[in-house]
Amino acid sequence: KCAVPDTASPAAMGKNQHSKDKLYIVPSEFAESWGGYKQKNKGLPFKRLPFFCCGLSLQPFTDPVCCAEGSVFEVSMIVPYIKKYKVNPLTGNPLAVKDLFPLKFTKNADGKFCCPATRKEFTDNSHLIVNRKSGHVYTKDVIDELNRKAKNWKDLVTEEPFTSSDLITIQDPRDLSKMMVDKFYYMERGQQEEIQKRIDAGKEKKSDALEDNIRVSDSTRKVFEKVAVRRVEVEAESALRREADAKRRADRDAKAPPEAQSAAKKRRHEVFTSNAAAASFTSTVAPHQVVNEMKVLSPQEMRQEWYDRVRKGKKKGYARLVTAGGVLNFELHTDIAPMACDNFMRHCASGYFVDTKFHRCIRNFMIQGGDPTGTGKGGESAFEGGQMFKDEFDSRLVFDKGGMLAMANHGKGSNRSQFFITFRQADHLNLKHTLFGRLVGGKEYLELLNDTPTDDKDRPLKEIKILESTVFVNPIEQARFEIEKEDEEAGKTKPVKTTEAMWFSNRGDPMQTHENRKSQEVGKYLESSYANADLPGDEKQHVLTVGKAKRAGTGFGDFSSFK
Repeated sequence: KCAVPDTASPAAMGKNQHSKDKLYIVPSEFAESWGGYKQKNKGLPFKRLPFFCCGLSLQPFTDPVCCAEGSVFEVSMIVPYIKKYKVNPLTGNPLAVKDLFPLKFTKNADGKFCCPATRKEFTDNSHLIVNRKSGHVYTKDVIDELNRKAKNWKDLVTEEPFTSSDLITIQDPRDLSKMMVDKFYYMERGQQEEIQKRIDAGKEKKSDALEDNIRVSDSTRKVFEKVAVRRVEVEAESALRREADAKRRADRDAKAPPEAQSAAKKRRHEVFTSNAAAASFTSTVAPHQVVNEMKVLSPQEMRQEWYDRVRKGKKKGYARLVTAGGVLNFELHTDIAPMACDNFMRHCASGYFVDTKFHRCIRNFMIQGGDPTGTGKGGESAFEGGQMFKDEFDSRLVFDKGGMLAMANHGKGSNRSQFFITFRQADHLNLKHTLFGRLVGGKEYLELLNDTPTDDKDRPLKEIKILESTVFVNPIEQARFEIEKEDEEAGKTKPVKTTEAMWFSNRGDPMQTHENRKSQEVGKYLESSYANADLPGDEKQHVLTVGKAKRAGTGFGDFSSFK
């Protein structure tokens, strides 16, 4: 008997190892790699599910709902399916009706879905994330910048607190595996015909139409009525909250900061341009621009000019806080920490601290206030948008005694409106909190505050409320008035000087006497003709003749040079 050698054994290797190779390609190889006939899709309208379509009906949704896996459905389509199969029709994982939550898509003026924070239109390439608490859908970059990096764990629309586990991805352009229609669970199980019959028969009737045809008991009807009343109450409360928020923002915008008022004068930079002409020259998208304009100063740049003048003058500011128990007078280090002092004096001048209370007091350590909510979690800065501002640490300012006025924060660069006053020396706070002032009047009252009785959470048992706030000397405001007066006297806007331009200060300007020196058009130094140019004779002759092409000879000549 002859034994058949095993193909995996060494005997199968050698000169006969390719004896079973096919000298042809099969139909599947031809279709996959050689452009052959491919099977048609399964009658699907598209291969990839768009974000605005229900995963079950494959049609645009009107009342979308979502689950923890990020699958989006029409509520009238998914509920009957879950009641029958009790699984997610896209992944096959167990799913119950209670696991669904409604989605709230925002539309722009054109009726397109967009991000409610930036109004950026959603596309098939947008990374979309839904906040499970509120149901609002945002782009990933908005969540990263305004929530994660800013550590602001509140919904950007409803301001409802949430955690990172409440963020669910419903579309990731880098991972489209769960968006491929032919890979859906109900497609692989052959349930698409049943779904198609449901679509052809029409969508489910609305809940209010069903209630008219369903016989319910009196107790059930009372429950429906209570639910309807509660829904109306919730909508009314939401409307009132929105009105209050809108009024608060309007009041804040009405009190425009000085730099916003000065922005109307369009103070411009001395060195940097707006880059509009360069963008127009190099991009087909940017609008046409042939004039170079200097960059308009931002509010931060305008404030920096004021701060630099105050630092140079080494001027101090003075303010007062009045409570029911006494008065606290402060000297503010505007020449060392001008931004924190500016923020504090603006709040004092606007009455922001009036009727706020000191919400935290620790004996022999400090007393803290400046939060309008009285919880220690609120407050906004006096700058544009109420945004947080950076720390201003300086080794000259240390917590070496009581009466030091400093900014309260919850991390690096998180200063807003809350401040604290120390009772004793606190060296462990050096270079951790911006120290911007010291107590110069009211030390006896500060000692009384040190003995304030508190509860287990360091909250004073007796309310300590600020009744009045006054600014006596504001060097920053004086610097602003001086700069604006100088500009008016000069008859032009004074730009900001930077040290970056000093690199070339030792060179003369070769175009100082050029007739187009003051023009701002692109190519102002390019001459249209060199005939009348002021050039030496030999160079002028070269310019006039350099563009003339030599006349090419024709024929072969008489070959007289050949020997």
